[in-house]
Parts: sequence; C-alpha cells; structure tokens
Amino acid sequence: MKLFDYQKEILREAFQLNPDGTLKYRTIVLCLPKRQGKSFLAAIIAAWKLVLFPNQRGMSLANSAEQAASVSFEYLRQFCKYSPFIKGMTKELGRWRIAFKNGSWIEAVPCRTETIAGRPLDLLVADELGLARDETPYQTAASQTERPGALVVVTSSAGSYDNILYRMYKAYQEGKMPHMKFIYRKGESAATMNPLVSKDWLEARKREMLPQLFRMYHLNEWGGASDALLTPEEVEACVDDRLRNFMEASEIAVLCN
Repeated sequence: MKLFDYQKEILREAFQLNPDGTLKYRTIVLCLPKRQGKSFLAAIIAAWKLVLFPNQRGMSLANSAEQAASVSFEYLRQFCKYSPFIKGMTKELGRWRIAFKNGSWIEAVPCRTETIAGRPLDLLVADELGLARDETPYQTAASQTERPGALVVVTSSAGSYDNILYRMYKAYQEGKMPHMKFIYRKGESAATMNPLVSKDWLEARKREMLPQLFRMYHLNEWGGASDALLTPEEVEACVDDRLRNFMEASEIAVLCN
C-alpha cells in the first residue's frame, strides 16, 4: 500500500522516538478535516503497536453508545485480511475482536462506561472524539492506560469549544501536555491534502452546507456548541434589546386558550 506524501509526513510527526527506541508521545491526536484519512492513519499506528509488540491489550472505542466498532477498527480488519505480513501474524479475526499470534489483541466496544471500566489497556483508539456528547467513557478508558509504553490514539475533526478535544488542544498549545502530540491541520489547504478530494467537490460541499458546519467539518475550525449552527458572535450581532409594548390582557387570554 502506497501512502500519500502528507500521510507520511503525519506519521513521521507521530512516530518520534526516545533514545531507548520507545515512542516519545503517550497520546497522539490526529485532528484533520473530513475525508483526510484520520482513521486509516490511526489503524496503521494500531497495527504497529499490536503486531510488533507482544501481549498488548487494545481497545477501539466507537464514537457513539450505539455503534460497536469504529472506522479505525474496520481498517485494521482490512489489514488483517489483505496484508500478507499482518495476515500471517493474525490468530483470530472476529467482527469485534482481533487477536495476534504474539499474544496481542484488540476489541471494538461501544462508547459506554459500563463496557470499558476496569480493563487495563496498552492501546486505546478513540474515533471522532470531537463529536462526543459524553466524555466519561473516553476519560475512563484513557485512565486505564497507565502501563509503561501504553499509547492513546485519538482521531477527530475539530469540534465545539465546550468539547474535551478543544480542551486538549488548548492544553497542548500552552505546553501543559508534554507527552501528547496534537497534529492539527486546518483551512482549504488541509481540506484538500488528500489528492482524492478535489477542489470542485469541496466547493460543492460548501454550497450545500451551512457555513458554520462547513468550517467545522471541512476547514477543521473550532466552532460554537455542537448543537448550534451559529457562533456566539453571530448571535450577539442579531440581538435587539429594545423594549417592546406589553400585550393586552385580552391577547394573552387568547394565546392561553
């Protein structure tokens, strides 16, 4: 499988090593626009961790309580089917569990705390964290990656300001997360990094979507609340604070009836 140049660049950023050969970062965040292969890259990192290191315990966290498997997990299943090397290392290939001959395994679980708690992990893959309404399952799983060499891989497009992903981004920008690598790309150049995404297609999406959603999903810009379509600044510009005349009692009575 041939990688595009931008994919190689991102993987080089993620795979920085310490002098002893271990990964420099315990958490790798791939924050890229839609259609740029975030989950595919996460699956490559997961395959590296599981296949080359023995007895690794992995979890792939779906991005909703209803889904059982994430996109990254499905990519990993494809690797196990079609990559000669990884296929030869695969011992069990189930719908929600993959096990390897070196004792490593990974399971796909829905984003529910009760399915996650109490399970120590060497690898956690979390898809689309920026869309998570409840961060508790992710926080629970991440707190179980305390063993040396454990790795957390997060994929997501930019989300709202009140989401855990934005807090992680701000903490990284402020230098408070030395063990995290937050790989962030935004703007039209980022939206078309993937040669398979054309500018014509992007323009078509721009015409079809509300501006705020287009900026969040395809330009990877942080936005307002995830259930709102307008930024606080846009709402403020529309506010009219002038006093209104009170309604007549008869009109209120009609409305009540």
